[in-house]
Amino acid sequence: MRGERCGVAGRSRLILLLASLAVGLTGCPPEPQDPPRPEGRACASVADCNAGAVCGLLAACVDQRCEGARSLENPCAIMP
Repeated sequence: MRGERCGVAGRSRLILLLASLAVGLTGCPPEPQDPPRPEGRACASVADCNAGAVCGLLAACVDQRCEGARSLENPCAIMP
């Protein structure tokens, strides 16, 4: 009977040791990094990216840089 208890306790200790070892070896997850800044001309607003255009397809100002593609749609008013 005593041998059975030692076997169970020994297995429990072994499992605990292996789990601790696995956690210790993997360490902490890496720090999150900011995404790279978009390339393009410097801007403060959408107007800086569109050379006077105020409607239609416009380039957006994202993180103080003009987007390369025109992805912002601003409808032009239709006068009657």
